[in-house]
Amino acid sequence: MEPSRKAFRIKRKLRWDNKGVASTVGTIMALMVVMTFMSMIVNQYVPVWMKDAESAHMNEVYGQFGTLKGSVDLQVLSCVIMLRQNEPCMKSSVFSPIEIGIDGVPIFSAPTVGELTAREDRGKFSVNFSYQHEVKGTNQTFYVKQNSSGNIVLHVANRYFVRQTLTYEGGAIIRSQEEGEVMKGEPSFMVTKKGDYVEIWMYLIDLYGDGSVGGIGTQGVHHDLNGASYDEYHNVNSDVTIVHWTQNGEAWYDFFNETLSSAYGVTEQDYEDNSPPEWDWYDTGAQEKVTNPYFIIKRTVFDDYSLVEITIESDDVDIGRLTLVSSNFDIIVGETSSRT
Repeated sequence: MEPSRKAFRIKRKLRWDNKGVASTVGTIMALMVVMTFMSMIVNQYVPVWMKDAESAHMNEVYGQFGTLKGSVDLQVLSCVIMLRQNEPCMKSSVFSPIEIGIDGVPIFSAPTVGELTAREDRGKFSVNFSYQHEVKGTNQTFYVKQNSSGNIVLHVANRYFVRQTLTYEGGAIIRSQEEGEVMKGEPSFMVTKKGDYVEIWMYLIDLYGDGSVGGIGTQGVHHDLNGASYDEYHNVNSDVTIVHWTQNGEAWYDFFNETLSSAYGVTEQDYEDNSPPEWDWYDTGAQEKVTNPYFIIKRTVFDDYSLVEITIESDDVDIGRLTLVSSNFDIIVGETSSRT
């Protein structure tokens, strides 16, 4: 037998050299440049870009809501003109496009989505008064109560610009955000003082249809005028009371206060005998109120809506004429609205 042989392994000595350092350092530096550039885009460029885009989008949809309001007013006006000429009012259909959301920056930022909603049970108005009319030689008192409701709301979930909501109700456009709300498009409500009496003109706009559509891109509102009425009331022998249930009570309160104060020429002295030291308004819990010899305005705040009550007094200044223009529309938002 042959003697066993042991296997011998030759161990090589490890030696360091610089052959791979340059490429490794170069790769790391390139990654650092790319990461720095990406960080600058994400933290600096994208927020500025998206904030400008969201701000421009809100201004654009504000203009589109203005077009919607103008289209509705023109539909009602054309119908009233026909009625004044003793002609039948023709139905009309109009589509108003509204861009509900915008695209984001590819890879770096998601789109900014919005939701356009129509609700026929929101923004309720009620107008109450009485007037005298001669019937067979005898003055008789008639009581009037007219109602309207419905609104169109756009919620936009802005992430970089301030979150805002646009609302169309009662013929008005209201822009609201966390800090407050303001009426950007006033409704057709006018009070004109002529000597010892006033004339009041008011639109009541009914919007029928519930539905919503969300996402980005251009959607729109179909508003079909079904009909309108034009009624003039003389010899109003009571106060005129307007009651409004709304989620934008602050804007409506300010609007009615400013409009009526301007019409009646109200001064600070008119409040002194009827209000506490803060003459223009006061808070009682969750309530605002302004009162003077010509009108009373009260806003009561609940959880998610307000009750705004306006009483136009007829004691000191007669209400010579009250004109009510009532109209009703079928509203379709996207393809999901329905008439109940």
